[in-house]
Amino acid sequence: FGTFVQVLVVLPHTPGGPIAINVAGQVDQFADVSNELLVSGGGSGSGDAALRGSVTSPYGR
Repeated sequence: FGTFVQVLVVLPHTPGGPIAINVAGQVDQFADVSNELLVSGGGSGSGDAALRGSVTSPYGR
């Protein structure tokens, strides 16, 4: 098993709510990945975000 990192920048005026994030898997590398980024609307000083996700298949497409 391995990991990879993707940096996401949430700008100050990004609308609040869930945003779907999908990464297509690479054959013999990693499976499709789907996540949901929940951006809070807590005000201009808030940088709150929560990430929920899953791997759709353990061995790639």
